[in-house]
Amino acid sequence: MKKIINILLCILITISTIGCTSLNVSKDSYINELSHIRLTEEEQNIIDLVGVKSNISIYEYTIDDTYRSLSIWLETYKNGELLDTTPGVRTSMRVDPENKLKTGKIAVVVDTTSNYKWRISHQHANGSSSRNFTTENDFEANRNFSIGGLNEPVEIKPEVEILLDTFLFGGGNPLYTYYNQYYVENPEALKEYDYVYLLKCQFSKKAVGEVNNQK
Repeated sequence: MKKIINILLCILITISTIGCTSLNVSKDSYINELSHIRLTEEEQNIIDLVGVKSNISIYEYTIDDTYRSLSIWLETYKNGELLDTTPGVRTSMRVDPENKLKTGKIAVVVDTTSNYKWRISHQHANGSSSRNFTTENDFEANRNFSIGGLNEPVEIKPEVEILLDTFLFGGGNPLYTYYNQYYVENPEALKEYDYVYLLKCQFSKKAVGEVNNQK
């Protein structure tokens, strides 16, 4: 199943590249911005064909040449209190001398059929990187959960956290999600839920080594 998911992810990223903004972007509104790529009918048919029961999110971004690295990680909360942080991906983005802008994609695949199996991938002009890990928490067996993602493009600012995906777990009542950045701006809202997964990313004008030394 892991091999199928990896192949599927490569196909989806490749397909989503067609028609997307090129490196030579001229509209200022696209610079330093991250947005969610909605799966087309063709892409959804591929998922249904291989029978993958996973939550899949793909994001794309455009940044100026002053940014040098990207970090992605997962935070786990219980009743609003941070339990732990799981590192995902940290990658360097080298400056392309022929372009003043950098573009890339972030893909997140979460298999929720048992203990959650996560795959986070980052693809950009100079290469790609990925990380697989599993979270084994008792609350994952509770099927009453809700998933939220980015609905609108988000401005990228240096060292500022961006919330990509939200997984909310509760009791017997229906769960509703606010817009993603609401939980970044209002962390006290996490107390409304028994458990929460927050998948975050952060763009930096520092190299990966400098960012690691600050962790």
